[in-house]
Amino acid sequence: KYAQQLNVSKKIENLILIAPSGLTPLEERQAFADFILEGQNVTLDELLARVVYDPKPYQLLLKEEFRQFYAQPEVRDFISSVKPEEFLDPAQPFGATNLSVIWGDHDRFVPTQWMRHWIERYGAYLNAYQMIQTGHLPQLERPQALAEVVLHELGLSSAQEGRYWKKLQSRKRSVLKSLPKANDVVVLLPFTKK
Repeated sequence: KYAQQLNVSKKIENLILIAPSGLTPLEERQAFADFILEGQNVTLDELLARVVYDPKPYQLLLKEEFRQFYAQPEVRDFISSVKPEEFLDPAQPFGATNLSVIWGDHDRFVPTQWMRHWIERYGAYLNAYQMIQTGHLPQLERPQALAEVVLHELGLSSAQEGRYWKKLQSRKRSVLKSLPKANDVVVLLPFTKK
């Protein structure tokens, strides 16, 4: 939905996505839509176990955050409106866009194996990273490692892997004429207050 709203192929040359669910395999779309809908009915402990690698350090912080998040009428409306046909069409091109996907190796919310669909569809323009011992929220679980990946993507670090991340695939082609400047970068991170 975000990609379609942003009209990615016309406005964005370089896009970094964390565990994107939009390119869900056709045969798994209904199950994932059901899974999202079910998420508002599971206990907060069950939800936390799906979202982070090690729930213990985040129980106090995220349980209240999730409770407030799921209590918002607009969130409940969005969750109940998710339909399989709203996912990205695997044939829909992102156009001239460098893509980078970052996935936690223990993400039980958006299955890690879905990264292969991004690699198969956008491999020539795709950098793929895996966060180690990380669930669906690397910005909370491994902020330093995520920062290292973003710096690598911006050309500000030459490291090819870190303690909690590794690069699984490098893009074969690039649409960038030059590296992005700091004011060209937009970061959207859910479940953060800053």
